[in-house]
Order: sequence, then structure tokens, then C-alpha cells
Amino acid sequence: MSGKIMGKVWDLDLPHNQLLVLLSLADHADHQGNNVYPSLGLTAWKTGYSEQQVRRVLRDLEKAKTICRLYLEHY
Repeated sequence: MSGKIMGKVWDLDLPHNQLLVLLSLADHADHQGNNVYPSLGLTAWKTGYSEQQVRRVLRDLEKAKTICRLYLEHY
């Protein structure tokens, strides 16, 4: 957990649903804000949202360039 990253999230002016999902993600980040790989189910459980709601919020955060998603290719 990175308290440093969570503190930065609290400073953002975001809608409640985006703030809550972003805090859940920050809870898994290292101190640089990287290595964030919680499952969709875990994020849904932490926020109290459905997995579909979490997907929508993640898309909104990505569109706003608040987060960026890394796509990993499996060989």
C-alpha cells in the first residue's frame, strides 16, 4: 500500500465513484504509483460496486487520462 499515492488521490477533484475506485487502486500501488494489479473482483469488493460498475469507472478514468492501462502480451 502506498499512503503517498493515496494522499495524492485525495487531492484530486473527482466524482465520488472515480475517487473511490482510484483509492482502491492506490491501495495496491508502490510509492511511484506503479505495479497496480488488483483483480476486478477485489476492486469491486473494496468499493461496494459491481464489477460492471468498476469497469465503467475505469474506462472513465482512462478517458480522462487520470490512469493509463498497460496492455501486456503473453507469449
